[in-house]
Amino acid sequence: MKVTPKEGHIEARVGNDEEGYSEFTLAPKPKDAAGASPTADAVRGSWGGAMSKAKLSDTLSITTMLVDVSAEGPWLAAVTMNFTVHLESGDVPVVVKADYVDGKVDGASVRWEKVVWHRTVTATGQKTELDGNPLVLQVTPDGGLDGKFEGDDGFPFTLARRAAPPAKPSFDATVGQWGGEMHLTIDDGVVESLVIGIDKTGENAYEAGSRGVYTVVNKAKEHVRIVIVARYKGRVEGDKIVFHSTSRKAGREDAKALDDVAPGVLEVTPAEGKITGRVGNDKDGWMTFALSKKPN
Repeated sequence: MKVTPKEGHIEARVGNDEEGYSEFTLAPKPKDAAGASPTADAVRGSWGGAMSKAKLSDTLSITTMLVDVSAEGPWLAAVTMNFTVHLESGDVPVVVKADYVDGKVDGASVRWEKVVWHRTVTATGQKTELDGNPLVLQVTPDGGLDGKFEGDDGFPFTLARRAAPPAKPSFDATVGQWGGEMHLTIDDGVVESLVIGIDKTGENAYEAGSRGVYTVVNKAKEHVRIVIVARYKGRVEGDKIVFHSTSRKAGREDAKALDDVAPGVLEVTPAEGKITGRVGNDKDGWMTFALSKKPN
């Protein structure tokens, strides 16, 4: 048999002088899709869950591990691990979180340089920063995630893919008018209505206004309608927008003018089709709420 390589194919001649020769051209055989090796893009997504107290050493077990890799764009990986430290005095649960950035594709793998790990002792809230390990991830042919924290104190792991957590509503979803009549009984009266309006003023910056009408019982046992009106400026903090009042006034609904009262705080979290949160202050107390959007 004689084989001559050509661009994208081979030309072959097979046979013998007695029986003759056959000439043919062969192209590369397509790789069966079911047996195709996963590429680096397969690493993207959410992985992990319970680890059945996998023992890493005599003094350390890992109970849960979650890895979330960005769905697109730059290679980001958020890692959450729950450990149990085994001491003579008893087991101590701790949580370790790490945010890996700027991952680099290396063949079918993705590699990240080491970052700081943030450890929290669950029972006490004590926080410690640790010198983390480089991370490498690759999807195996059977669809699992083969990972390793590199280094002398690192360890390998294998995780299954899990459903991605529901996308959290954008903070911009809080913009608009919310609330209306409530007739909600509270300790010292009834919340007749609460309306909150929110505008976006910049990157992670918002302003809000609120108007609440309350029926309370005064010292003369009279039912009096009180109005509280406030303006706020706020910024995103974690999973909510925290507003601090720039103006807050209160008084009888039938009064000609309202009086200045103690500053207040408004905390707002976007939810599916509504906003939730609380309003008030430590001195006068807090009121929680869940408000739907007002019709246009």
